[in-house]
Amino acid sequence: MDPRLAPAAARSLIMGVCLLLFAPPALAGAMSASLSSTKIHVGEGATIEVRVTGQFQGQPRFAEVPVVSLHLVGQSSQTSISRGRATQSYTFTYRVNGLVPGKATLGPAKLEVDGRELRSEYFQIEVLPRRQGGNQAQ
Repeated sequence: MDPRLAPAAARSLIMGVCLLLFAPPALAGAMSASLSSTKIHVGEGATIEVRVTGQFQGQPRFAEVPVVSLHLVGQSSQTSISRGRATQSYTFTYRVNGLVPGKATLGPAKLEVDGRELRSEYFQIEVLPRRQGGNQAQ
């Protein structure tokens, strides 16, 4: 190797190593969900929380299910910093209300995150007949 090129080659090598060591890792988007109860009574409800990390627009979508109604009731975000990298996660809270007795499959929630469609878990839910007397949980 020509001795005059050695400093330029060394700089290129150092720059390449620095880029590999200090470039932020590409994080893939993720989505997960949880259901608070698998059995509810007509007129009562449960909650589904859908957690999303990554770049997205809008909110997770669920297919309609005849025995329950499903409504978005809240959204929150959390930022965590680790090794100088900030990660933002969002939680969407949905209310599931029993309409008529029966069994249904909820989900998956769908959302495009980081350019690809993600799907959450499926949930089995059973809607029992309305409770007789007493206070009803809402």
